[in-house]
Amino acid sequence: MTTPADSPERETLATWLTECVAAHVEMAPAEIKPAEPMSSYGLDSIGATSLLVQIEERVGRELDANVPWDYPTIDALTDFVLQLQLTDTASDSIGAV
Repeated sequence: MTTPADSPERETLATWLTECVAAHVEMAPAEIKPAEPMSSYGLDSIGATSLLVQIEERVGRELDANVPWDYPTIDALTDFVLQLQLTDTASDSIGAV
């Protein structure tokens, strides 16, 4: 199961991630471009770790510490988190049978 690039779920998640990154780098969300590396805005390891914690709370599980570096843009991170959520939803559906 995949989510279209222009789905409401993707847009909501991308907006949330943009707001999180903007808060960490003390910029307005409108200044953050989703295809630019988050590090180009000054997201450092402390900010990336904090962002990771926020994502973990949203998805309800622990993630690899390298996630913010493996998915260095809002676009890439959004796709990764969406895929996690879709996989978790599918697993929950299978387990409920």
